[in-house]
Amino acid sequence: MPEDKYKCPECGRCYRSSKNLKEHLNLHTGERPFVCTFTDCTAAFARDTSLAKHILTHTGRKDFQCGLCGKRFGGNSSLRAHVSFTHNKERPFGCFFCERRYPRKDYRRRHMESAHAAELAANPLPAIELAGSTQWLNK
Repeated sequence: MPEDKYKCPECGRCYRSSKNLKEHLNLHTGERPFVCTFTDCTAAFARDTSLAKHILTHTGRKDFQCGLCGKRFGGNSSLRAHVSFTHNKERPFGCFFCERRYPRKDYRRRHMESAHAAELAANPLPAIELAGSTQWLNK
């Protein structure tokens, strides 16, 4: 495996190519050189991969198909999320307010924030580990 030899002077993150470092630096500078060329769309991105993903919103192309149910997705990450949520029977993260259960903490958090906003505001919950950090759920 090649070494990560291109280091960001801002945050120290390392990359294997100068192209990836340059695109990463755009995140620090706010530069968005990758511009959508569809009519009336003003979207611009720091990375070419982000633009490519955005283009799918215009084209409707869905090249990634679930091998379990046949549903199609625009990106591999969307397909993985679908498989994890829809087909993964293990759901260890239960909602604190209803019977719904989720395979991931962030899915539970989103559910609770949208379906139980009033309950969260009225009943402060203890800190819950979310995405590797501890946050108050009702902030």
